[in-house]
Formats: sequence, structure tokens, C-alpha cells
Amino acid sequence: GWKPTEHRAIPTTRFRKAQTGDATFVTLLRPFKGNQPTVKTKEIKIKEKSILGYAVCENGVATEVLVAAGKAPSNFSFSSELAGKTKVKASGLVLAKGKDQALLKLGGWNLSEYSGGNTAFITSLPTTINLIERRGFLTIGNLGDQAVLVNFTLPYRKSVMLEPGMWKDVSSKGE
Repeated sequence: GWKPTEHRAIPTTRFRKAQTGDATFVTLLRPFKGNQPTVKTKEIKIKEKSILGYAVCENGVATEVLVAAGKAPSNFSFSSELAGKTKVKASGLVLAKGKDQALLKLGGWNLSEYSGGNTAFITSLPTTINLIERRGFLTIGNLGDQAVLVNFTLPYRKSVMLEPGMWKDVSSKGE
């Protein structure tokens, strides 16, 4: 690669794979300063062959990353170490828990259905959703570019309208 402002070569990673048909690469970029963190990865077993899944653990922080091949959302299910039996319709999903294991953080793109752990919901259209499970309430954000209705069935039955860029705290008592 080249740094255009200085017109000099810079280190660049290149990936190559010889095969017929489409290829998918998964790359973990972890910037750090100081000591190099200890990062462990392992593949998540998924029945659907069009889904790649990896569990990443770094200094006690566990993350699961699942990506569908192609652009269209896919239905898939897997056994999550963070959320138990999980079913999804999305193009991708990220689940994370910190060292304390108290909060489950979820991010999904082209996400329209999610069921896992203590949370289940369906959206009125595929969108990018971020959600944090907290004790007693959920924090949910619509990172998509259209308003979306989120219909929860767990941990309580509740419907929430989210405008683009909007975040809400939702509990059994309301928003």
C-alpha cells in the first residue's frame, strides 16, 4: 500500500485464496497501544454453510461474530456461549460480554429477527440494531436510516417505535 500524502510505501496485508466460486475472508483488526493483548479465537459451529462464525476472547472480554455470505439477510441458529440457543435473521450479528458477564451487548445489521438469552424481538423491516441487556431493562438503538417498529416478546411483550439514530431504554413499565 501507499500513503498518498507522503508518497511512500506502508505495510499492507494482502489475502489470497485460490478456489472456484466466491470466497469470504474474516479479518480481526485489533488496534492497541503498549503491550500486545492476548487474543484467542475459535470457530463457531453453524449448520448453515453460508454463515461464518468466530468466538474471540481478549483479556476476559468474550465476543461472537457471525457473518452471512452475500448481501441478503439469512436465517441461522447456533449455540452461543454468551446467549444460549440463538436464532437470527440478519446479514451479521455481534454478541459481547465483558469480564463481569453482567451485560450482553448485541449488534446486528440487516437484522429483522433475534431470539437469544433473555431477549427476543422482530423488527418491521431489516435494519441495524444495537441492544444492551441490563438487569431490569434494555437499551436499544436504531442505527439504520428508516424508522422501525420493534416488537419484543422477551423479556416482556412491548412494541417500540425507533426513528433513525434513536436510542431508548425499555422496561416492563414502559419506555
